[in-house]
Amino acid sequence: MERGGAKCGRVTPGLMPGLAAVERVRGYRVRAEKDVGVGREVERLVGSVKRVSRAVGGVERAWEENVPRAICERARPEGLRAGVLTIRAEDSSTRSAVSVWLRSGGETVLKRACGATVKRIRVV
Repeated sequence: MERGGAKCGRVTPGLMPGLAAVERVRGYRVRAEKDVGVGREVERLVGSVKRVSRAVGGVERAWEENVPRAICERARPEGLRAGVLTIRAEDSSTRSAVSVWLRSGGETVLKRACGATVKRIRVV
């Protein structure tokens, strides 16, 4: 790599001593080429989408398999974000039934059955 007359630590004759030292250091300094492609970013995003898809799919499957039919018909998992599972209920009586089921052990069952990390369950 050539830069300003220096190549592999050799100094061009006739330079001032201070400038010669700078040129020598420049010759040793190697900078990595910048990756200007989008491939790495696309791979990162695809991995993120796959993780979220697996997590949400696991939550929906766990919901359908473990929740009582009467509740399952009137409430659905709406989203999972930062470990908080949001469940959307059709009305206040369903919201109350979901809360009672969760407090009576349903929360533990649902958390164990999910493929994702669920820290908290919110019923709306």
